[in-house]
Amino acid sequence: MSYVICFGMGMVFGMFVCRRCEP
Repeated sequence: MSYVICFGMGMVFGMFVCRRCEP
């Protein structure tokens, strides 16, 4: 479920956050 949290934070913080969280 890490990707789920990352996606949510990415939308609030920025897309770069979601990309960094992804493997």
